[in-house]
Amino acid sequence: MKRWLWMAVMVASMVCGTAAAVPAGGVGDTATQIVTLAGDHRLVVLGEYHGTAETPLLVADLMERYSRDNASVRLGLELPMSENAALARYLRSNGDADAREACVPRRSGG
Repeated sequence: MKRWLWMAVMVASMVCGTAAAVPAGGVGDTATQIVTLAGDHRLVVLGEYHGTAETPLLVADLMERYSRDNASVRLGLELPMSENAALARYLRSNGDADAREACVPRRSGG
């Protein structure tokens, strides 16, 4: 039987954060700790400082690890409503490089 994992992640990149939140070993060590501590729990919820580069790397690492056994993995994101149309277009696309580029949030005002 497949192990089901619901992963809700609050990820946004609107406010600058700090790299100080990442341990010396990097996101790989953090992902290992999360997987170990989560055990057989079906829900992992992450919070973050908005704008950090490390959180998306950590989420990607966790998603890859949890999907290795072909288990169903779900990812929830906190995104501004202004990104809904771009995300919907991406989900209807073939996921190629052009579609990914079109989905990247654009910051206004420098």
